[in-house]
Amino acid sequence: MQDREEVNQFFQSLEVVLTRKRHAYLEALDKAGAEVSRAYDPLIHRVKALQEEHLDLVSLGSSVEEEDSPLIFLEQVHLFRERVEEFIQTPLPSLINLSVTPRAAEHLQLHWPAVTIGSLEDAPVPKVCCCARCGGVEAGVETEAGGRDRSDGAGRRPWWELQPALSVVLLVLLLLWFNPVWGPSLGFHLFPQFSQLVRGLSDELATSVWDTAGSASAVVEAAVERWSSHLSSVGEKTCQQLAAFFKNSD
Repeated sequence: MQDREEVNQFFQSLEVVLTRKRHAYLEALDKAGAEVSRAYDPLIHRVKALQEEHLDLVSLGSSVEEEDSPLIFLEQVHLFRERVEEFIQTPLPSLINLSVTPRAAEHLQLHWPAVTIGSLEDAPVPKVCCCARCGGVEAGVETEAGGRDRSDGAGRRPWWELQPALSVVLLVLLLLWFNPVWGPSLGFHLFPQFSQLVRGLSDELATSVWDTAGSASAVVEAAVERWSSHLSSVGEKTCQQLAAFFKNSD
């Protein structure tokens, strides 16, 4: 009986130590989880608010289309446009890229296989912390993706916003190319290759200008046509209501 008691006490003491280590590790993970929640909960709430605003705008747009009164329709269109502009101008929350270190599996596999029963009290429990990801493959991938996004965004911006200095230089070169007095005085006839380069750049500049003007003209024409048809329908409804009003008054 005494041997059984000693065996039970020995393994119970081991269980107590293991339980204490497990609770300490889980407590460190809970603190790290609380830090992650404090960082991401405001972003989640902002995104949810934007989603709710988007759904409200969709519902408001449907109700505006079903409005019969011209005056109420115009008021609702005005309010709808203001809310849409405010919604579009609302910036998205910036992404916070956090990393929990060290990871539990890596730490346990690295430090705990060498732990013996005699050194169980000294088995390491890490201080888990949250930090921004930096370096390594993940940061490299993120930087590369961010570079692609920035390059794509730059490709979609107008040429005069991307390279204003280049536009000024091209304009000066065009003036020198077409001016009969300045051109020869600067020796443009001595540099045929440079002249061809200037002509090619001027052609590119003209093409960019015409493309931009064409797209803007198409957008303006579509908007004018849409609002013209809408105003004509509103005018017809107004005339019908006025005619009905005068008819009832007679």
